[in-house]
Amino acid sequence: MREGCSGTRWTAWTLIGLVAACSPEDGGPDGDATHDGEEDDGGADGDATHDGEDVLGDETAPEAGDVPEDAGPPPAVYVHPEGDDADPGTFERPVRTFDRALALWRPGLEIRAFGGVFEQRLDVALAGTADRPLRVLPVAGEAPVIDTRTVPGGQSVRLEGAFVEVEGFEVRSSENQCVVASGSDLVLRGLHVHDCVSHGVLIEGTRVRAEGLVIHDTVLENEGGSGGGWGSALKVQVGGDGVELVRNRVFHNWGEGIAVTRGSNVAVRENRVYDNFSVNIYIDNSYEVTVEGNFTFCTEGSGYEREGRRATAISLGEEFYDGWGAQLHDVVVRNNIAWSCDRGFGYWGSDVGGDFRDVAIVHNTFWGSVTTALSIEHGALPAHGIAIAGNLVGQPDDRLAWIDDAAGFELSGNFWAGTPPATASGPGDRSGDPGFAAEPAATAASFRLGESSAARDGAEARTDAPVDFEGTARSTVESPAADMGAMEYKDPSLPCAFDALWE
Repeated sequence: MREGCSGTRWTAWTLIGLVAACSPEDGGPDGDATHDGEEDDGGADGDATHDGEDVLGDETAPEAGDVPEDAGPPPAVYVHPEGDDADPGTFERPVRTFDRALALWRPGLEIRAFGGVFEQRLDVALAGTADRPLRVLPVAGEAPVIDTRTVPGGQSVRLEGAFVEVEGFEVRSSENQCVVASGSDLVLRGLHVHDCVSHGVLIEGTRVRAEGLVIHDTVLENEGGSGGGWGSALKVQVGGDGVELVRNRVFHNWGEGIAVTRGSNVAVRENRVYDNFSVNIYIDNSYEVTVEGNFTFCTEGSGYEREGRRATAISLGEEFYDGWGAQLHDVVVRNNIAWSCDRGFGYWGSDVGGDFRDVAIVHNTFWGSVTTALSIEHGALPAHGIAIAGNLVGQPDDRLAWIDDAAGFELSGNFWAGTPPATASGPGDRSGDPGFAAEPAATAASFRLGESSAARDGAEARTDAPVDFEGTARSTVESPAADMGAMEYKDPSLPCAFDALWE
């Protein structure tokens, strides 16, 4: 219990942010409680004080680890769509706006949102710290929605600060992007993002992790393919460095699904990406990018075809951007499953005269493509440091691969479900029926190899692909050779952890 200067006794856990009027300071770590560096005017629209009351400073806020199990709601500033910004932001008396909640926030607190529709932007320019980030998330059991259809400029969530985590919101109906992450050390987790005119989530900051997002019906400016240009559902663009895109579900968008455009040091990992208008996963003029463990596929008649054609599953490109030049290099594409798209993998040259260089396409399963499973055309520009190895490739009409010139390529140990062209063949190749344990379908487990598969133990172990799609070691003392394709052999009856993520 905390005793106020008037003798009133307050429960610290439920009256977070409240101090009696006799407090001599305004409670901020620097003597202020303003947001975005603006001076406080004492009003209800982002003010730091009201009715003679003030907020608890960091020195009096209870730490989360200090709260007893029966203490009630966690230490936080609480916000409700029907709250009142003249209230202290407690569980019982929440504020109405995110701006006010941010003005009341102190390190050691969270910002917790009750359910309902917030017709306002969440705009965070404050900074937490590595050990005490600023976390914005729902009250336990609640389902808050941020809807900016009436907010000029959209951008429902805008993160310009540092060490900020936003989790568990539905974010929708923006006339621009829905989420923009331009700060540093940010986490986006468990957001449901949809109905955005432009990009669903745009990342242009450093050390950003986007995990467990569900993104659909974005890039509505190109709905029906009528826009003449398009953005992406989940986009990393220039400035995006040290970014992780992990276990996101991205589908039914009118542009690319996941795109990295002028990004660096990016991991695109364990995502389920399907039925997008342009390319499901697109790496464009970026470097130090790893695309691994993704399941990307296309469904016939999805309604998101581009000029009647399904998307390419995974594609690299080197488009022109003023002042950027040719910076597509050091890209690893490994342990992915690409099924039933127009092409499994594609690269069609540089728009800026760059060499095709330092790309590894290893231990993927490219299966059931409509046009070509593997298509690479770099034209007269040279290629060097290109590895295509350990993949399992199948196309129903035997259009397995098109490589215009394999000079500068390392081609080895691929399994071809048919006869590959001479430009795609290499030492250690195998061909025939790969013998999947099940009929390939929209589950990763259906691409496991059968016990007698001809693709088992067919490839040399590689340092750039030490584990498979499921995290199983490719080479062991008992079995030093690696299986071909994305998956090492595993008992087909065992559950697949990747598939369980989406159930």
